Amino acid sequence: MTYRPHNSVLFALCLLLPAFGSSSTAIAQSWYNADIHLHAQCSNIDYSAAELLGLMKQEGINVGSVLIWGGDQSLAQDPAHFRGQEDDPVSEPNYIVHWDIEISELPGVWNGHMYLLNVAQKDAVVPNQVNYPGQDYLLPNYQYVQSQGGIVGYGHGHDWQPGSYNIPLPDWRGFPRELPLDVTLARVDFLASEIMNDGIYWLWYSMLNAGFHLPLLGNSDLGCYWLTAGRYHAAFTLPAGDTLTYTKFIEAVREGRTVIRRNNSPPDHLDIRVNGVGLGGELILPNQATTVIVQVDASSVISGQRVELILDGNVIESEAITNSLQTYQWSVPLIKSGWIAAKTTGIELYPPAPGYSARPNSDGAHTAATFVLLGGCPVRTDPVAARKWKGYLDAYYERGVSRGEFGTSAAEVRQKVDEAKLVWERIAQEGEGSIAMDCQGFTINPGLNDAWFNPETDGQGFFITVFPDLGYVSLAWFTYDTELPPVDAMANLGDAGHRWLTALGAIDGNQVVMNIDITSGGLFDSVTEVEHTDPPGSDGTITLTFDSCNSGTIDYDITSINRQGTVPIQRVADDNIVLCEALKAD
Repeated sequence: MTYRPHNSVLFALCLLLPAFGSSSTAIAQSWYNADIHLHAQCSNIDYSAAELLGLMKQEGINVGSVLIWGGDQSLAQDPAHFRGQEDDPVSEPNYIVHWDIEISELPGVWNGHMYLLNVAQKDAVVPNQVNYPGQDYLLPNYQYVQSQGGIVGYGHGHDWQPGSYNIPLPDWRGFPRELPLDVTLARVDFLASEIMNDGIYWLWYSMLNAGFHLPLLGNSDLGCYWLTAGRYHAAFTLPAGDTLTYTKFIEAVREGRTVIRRNNSPPDHLDIRVNGVGLGGELILPNQATTVIVQVDASSVISGQRVELILDGNVIESEAITNSLQTYQWSVPLIKSGWIAAKTTGIELYPPAPGYSARPNSDGAHTAATFVLLGGCPVRTDPVAARKWKGYLDAYYERGVSRGEFGTSAAEVRQKVDEAKLVWERIAQEGEGSIAMDCQGFTINPGLNDAWFNPETDGQGFFITVFPDLGYVSLAWFTYDTELPPVDAMANLGDAGHRWLTALGAIDGNQVVMNIDITSGGLFDSVTEVEHTDPPGSDGTITLTFDSCNSGTIDYDITSINRQGTVPIQRVADDNIVLCEALKAD
């Protein structure tokens, strides 16, 4: 397995050199604000969807995730509003109310408050019952949610004690205790926090320093923490001209195009580019000492704010900013892979919410990290921390077992803990230089030619064929319709609900982007006039990604039925793994 961020932007060195010492213009994009932690029922509040929309509009929040969290009222009443991937009917253009799930007073909560956003399955939560798979521990929820086109992350990291690798105390359930396990074995899409302080920074930076790519999102925990929607929120970007949808917000988070912000009315503006690569991107350069040009756009209506440039968690530059938007530019030398971000800081505005203790903060905004990988090598800046996270996992397991928190899954959790420990140990050794890094990553080769499937949907699967001389990959997907056919539906051969899709695309390292081709008009073993998708690509795309000889993902966007999702795949049989590994070594 290669441990590197999940989205990359590759730039040839010849394209990068002209940017050095020059000024590049800001990327054409539109900005929106999201609060992924609103509540309709909590403490003494009882909001309707229309009232929540009004609170969002009052604070300039474009996207609001209303979380069904499990309190007596919430679990009894709120699931009636849950619509899967459909928005609440009160939503308006540029103002979206969407119902989602927070594992708070729900099964699995002792491992942390996990947010499940954009779950398609409409019975994921029903009155007084939940049906997500990760109820003893939370790791199984990633495949469940992400395969449906959703994203998964943890909240409440701001109360983590900086510098601590111990199980968080006091015994509050909100701490993201399972994060150091999940981040090694799944794609954690984000962390979220009601405040920007040294606790959440320390935890977040530690994950970034190990090479894991996850943005930090602001949220209000409306009604349970802050009493104002969007007091802390996530600003995110869409390409200029794009229409705002909840799915496009999900994509922005998944790709790290986000900035956590405090609502200063208006909030600080902050954006970053590294050699022209924007928020959440990944820049790959030759494996040698180099200098990158970092440009930060910043402004603040608050007198005394500054913009700080951060490299691997350390502030390396600082400039005063004003209420006039300016671009600040720095040359940053690098001798190894690292991550770069920016934040605004200076004046503390809001004390902790009533009844809560939180260390003070004075930050107005913080960008997601942009990764710079020299020679494609992953970020490994803190091997000492990696080994401490390895030790943390044993304590996490022993605590859970002693308290009976893993239910019937204790043996399964033990296995996952041991797998995660191996990952953290490898990260530590790579950071120390005691073992070589896998800098080039995995490259598609003919050893991948095989039948592939997702064990969770046995009976469906993929035939994948690599043509190395042509530089193309062909894929056939054998699946079913989105709904069961009528009971009286007839088919002379096979099931009336059978569906198959084909796709073809050019190899790009470990990934292939393919246009889906749907054929029709044919008959069994007969010469007929067959129709294909016209125009090509109008039925959607498949992105096929391999991270090893026995694992990969299929990200699909079938525009003709407005269905998106991710399917993790593995081989049906292991016979060709040896060939694949040999070709990889060559």
